[in-house]
Amino acid sequence: MNRTAHIRTAARGLAGLAAGATVLTSLLAGGSVASAAEPAAAPAAPAAAQGAERCHTSELQGRIETHDGDGYRVYAGLVVTNVGDRTCYMKGFPGVSYVAGDAGTQVGKPADLVGPQGEAFPIAPGQRASAELSIVPAETQDPATCKPVDARGFRVYPPGETAALFVPFGMPACSGTVDTPTGSQLGVKPFILR
Repeated sequence: MNRTAHIRTAARGLAGLAAGATVLTSLLAGGSVASAAEPAAAPAAPAAAQGAERCHTSELQGRIETHDGDGYRVYAGLVVTNVGDRTCYMKGFPGVSYVAGDAGTQVGKPADLVGPQGEAFPIAPGQRASAELSIVPAETQDPATCKPVDARGFRVYPPGETAALFVPFGMPACSGTVDTPTGSQLGVKPFILR
């Protein structure tokens, strides 16, 4: 028997062992085994994979809800409402950065993404989702290196989108260096359903 024939025989043997282990595992777990004439049904795909689309920027409206702080950071909720006429799905982080001036010039680095991406969830018309923002206030930084400017609000890219929302939230922001491990004055967690 040549080398190729040995490899094929070994592969068939491994496939048989894997199939036997699957049958044994199913039986031990109290399940049943489908016969070759009756193949097992594939698990149903989640609703998000069955044709529903992610939420598009044009279907969302945003606002900021302020919370509290810890002396070094301010925590706020970035809230988006589905103002569209269909249920859409959202998963993951928004892209967030400060903007200033009439042209919406970005101020400082974009927000750091904080934590795991999270699971996809549906947002029906009128429902809201929120992502927690952590903000290092410009007032806590050295003005010589921070170079504060008056930000008008945030540019927000919903997950997977290339068009942005403008969310008003006027406050000073650093256009220069920020004393944080990553140099960003913003952090954002993934969206969750509210």
